[in-house]
Amino acid sequence: MKWDEQAIFAQSSPYNIKVSPDATYSSTGALLTGTLTDPSDGGINFGDDTRAATRKSDTTDVSWNLRWRHDAWTVTTDLQHIKAKTNSFDSTVATGIKLPQEKLDLTGSVPNLIFSDAERAYIADPKNYYWAFTMEHLDRSKATETAWKTDVKYDFDHPVLRDVRFGVRLTDRDATTTNSNPSYNWQAITQPWQVGPGGIPQLAYLSDPRFAGNTSLHTFNNFFNGGVSVPAVVFPNVSLAEGYPGSYATLHSYYDMLCADAGNTCTSGWKPASFGVDPSGTNNQSEKTQALYGQMRFGWDDLKYPVDGNVGLRYVKTKSNAQGYIVYSSTAPTGGNLTGVPIPSIAPFSKAQDFENNYHNFLPSLNLRLKASDKLQFRFAAASALSRPDFTQLQGYTTLSQTADTVTNTTTGVTTVNSVSQTGVGTGNPNLRPTTSKQVDLTMEWYFAPTGSFTAAVFNKRLKDIIINQIYNYQLTDTKGTPQNFTVTGP
Repeated sequence: MKWDEQAIFAQSSPYNIKVSPDATYSSTGALLTGTLTDPSDGGINFGDDTRAATRKSDTTDVSWNLRWRHDAWTVTTDLQHIKAKTNSFDSTVATGIKLPQEKLDLTGSVPNLIFSDAERAYIADPKNYYWAFTMEHLDRSKATETAWKTDVKYDFDHPVLRDVRFGVRLTDRDATTTNSNPSYNWQAITQPWQVGPGGIPQLAYLSDPRFAGNTSLHTFNNFFNGGVSVPAVVFPNVSLAEGYPGSYATLHSYYDMLCADAGNTCTSGWKPASFGVDPSGTNNQSEKTQALYGQMRFGWDDLKYPVDGNVGLRYVKTKSNAQGYIVYSSTAPTGGNLTGVPIPSIAPFSKAQDFENNYHNFLPSLNLRLKASDKLQFRFAAASALSRPDFTQLQGYTTLSQTADTVTNTTTGVTTVNSVSQTGVGTGNPNLRPTTSKQVDLTMEWYFAPTGSFTAAVFNKRLKDIIINQIYNYQLTDTKGTPQNFTVTGP
């Protein structure tokens, strides 16, 4: 699989956006029309990125089945072995542009951005763009699963008992997932907060012949089915995203050139994300399950209203293990030209984590059917069931990051920090329990024609341990000994 895309996104600080005096508002104070500007940042900052990704996956499945019958006995056994592997590369390269203004009209059914001819020409001119950032991600996984089941059935010669069934289920599966570290390695090429004393004198604008080229003008043909005219936008060529790591090295060298222009010794500090050589990028998982069941089928055919059904019990045991890491990194700016909200100092780290999760469940079931006539029958069922978490939800890998919303004064070189965000993503949770249910239902089935039927049912189902993403705090201590709470999203 191979794909690419282009995207536009805002990069401005909402604290610095100004609304024109001629703006109009609703009775509740919501903005209806007006012109937005950002004089503090020299324009409303937007990012324009090109993203390219590839993924290759292979799966091999070998299965074996054997069936044996003798008199009243039937034995069936199945054995299956699966091997799968996948690898992926995801690359993003972005330019940036500072729009002098943005005119809005929010009075219609959809938001309307109004551009003059001069503004359209400005957006379509590569000379108004600068090289902004790169971000790469790599991953590969391999997994195996072996599953075996055997079912035994004994048929009774009895007016009530039909047959008895029992069997066993065994599974053994494992997976190794390797991610680049950092997982998504966002790195600035040139950003407004890097401009100033000790840094770069200006952004890497494409108007500089050293930084020109490798972009394309993208027109949005037939946008909103031709109902909306969208300005053409300059995006990095797909070849830059696909040319990693060589293309990345070239782009990040622009920062070094600008540092040299200012006579500074600063360097970009860019390096490719590590992949396959850093243990902190690897997550190992395994799961073994064992199950035994027994079921009795019965029926009373001589009753006025015949009844048949089955009753059974299943015992399930699950054992899972996961080895992963918790990884912290920061993209917040550092240095002596910072003011505003203080940025906590926390050294990047990776910490190994080991998990073991064992549980067992008893799952009874009862199913009954009453035949009121050849066309009408009723069913009753009561059972307990479980659904284990998906294997991907059991990964023991958590990433923590610290970012800052900043504004840089290009004259003084002072960067003002408006806010600091401390967040995280839990790829999975190895301690998850299965979702279990206790359910009862009653159904009526009326077959009023050879090709027609009417069904009605009432049921009650109670679920426990439903798996959802939630937010929780993970605490780190900064270099001053102050606890810092990171807001982590995960299952």
